Amino acid sequence: TAAWFGLALLFFQIGLGGLVSANFAASACTHFPLCETAWFDAWSWAAFNPWRALVVQSNGAVSLPLDAAAIQVTHWATAVAIDIYLLWLGLSTVSSDAAFRYGKALVSLTLLQALLGFAAVKFAHPLAVVLAHNALAALLLLTLLSLAYRPHDHA
Repeated sequence: TAAWFGLALLFFQIGLGGLVSANFAASACTHFPLCETAWFDAWSWAAFNPWRALVVQSNGAVSLPLDAAAIQVTHWATAVAIDIYLLWLGLSTVSSDAAFRYGKALVSLTLLQALLGFAAVKFAHPLAVVLAHNALAALLLLTLLSLAYRPHDHA
């Protein structure tokens, strides 16, 4: 049950990461943990609408939505909470002989994912770091799926 809940949290976080990318929101916050802008002043539930249209200028550049920082800060805040949960799940799984490797992988991947998230912000979102961050999200997803579907010991 804990692994399934972790999967639900991770799906939510991956969705937020997709919103960050789709809205070019990463460039709205380049200083962790605060943004350059007063993101709370521009807070809007409309920012979380995955179907909203972006404004493209005549030169082809995308205008950054005013509420883009709210998406990025939400992604950061939920990442902290979800990382704490995944670390707890991984550490509690490490103590189980049957699921030791899943717990070890979960802890390692979660810590590395957090470090890559910080590195992405610190170094202005270089493509290699962002791609690694996305790849680790997929590995975390696979690890949680494996943990959730593993055969349970009934002895």
